Amino acid sequence: MKTILLSLLSLTVGAGTAWYIKPDASTAKDIQVLEAEVVTAEDSTEAIASSTETKSLANGSRAAESLQEEIAQKDQIIADLTEKLKTTQSKVSGLSGGSSIDPYRPTEDTKEAREAMAGELIELSSARELIDGAFANVGDMLGKNVPDEDKKKVNELVSEAFSWDKLEPVFYSIYSEVFTAEELYDLNQFYRSDIGKTFVEKTPELQAKTMETIQKTMADSLPKLQKEIEAMAKAKQDKKTNPSH
Repeated sequence: MKTILLSLLSLTVGAGTAWYIKPDASTAKDIQVLEAEVVTAEDSTEAIASSTETKSLANGSRAAESLQEEIAQKDQIIADLTEKLKTTQSKVSGLSGGSSIDPYRPTEDTKEAREAMAGELIELSSARELIDGAFANVGDMLGKNVPDEDKKKVNELVSEAFSWDKLEPVFYSIYSEVFTAEELYDLNQFYRSDIGKTFVEKTPELQAKTMETIQKTMADSLPKLQKEIEAMAKAKQDKKTNPSH
């Protein structure tokens, strides 16, 4: 019975299976208190039931009957507490449109709360892997015209300049400045969801295709743009040289 009650009243923190709302602080506290009282009452009833069996064998039916009455009283207490729990949860569910409640959702928009949520977002969004991938070829690009014996040193310098140890605090700072704790929490819920995980998984492919498209667009457009710019510069120079024209 205890397991059923706790399962019924569990405030699930899902891994991308639901979206959450922030309960009223007093309501959340009521749920926690009532839940603890149910557990205590269940434990007490189980202890009495065990004692009933023992005393029934030792002292006869009168002692057993007394304990059975006590069990009945405890069962009524449990029933009352369960009803209160159902009523309280129904109240919250009504306010939230039936959504599940996450008691760990930030209740204050503090620096600490933002940083905690930002750290989780950085991990869930695979920010480190994306950054490492973005700078993977920078060393080769910068060392293109460098003697072969110096290429390794160039790669080492790039790795040091853009190391995650240096960039991670920057990400914490940026996310904490741009988003509230509540917004960061909701972003984390997205990245925990199935579609969020798919987004992270396909982001490298998305970035590669985006860069490929940009590079192709630039390759196709730059020659034309260059000619137009040169023509504008020539026309301006001609005007200075021949003001009458």
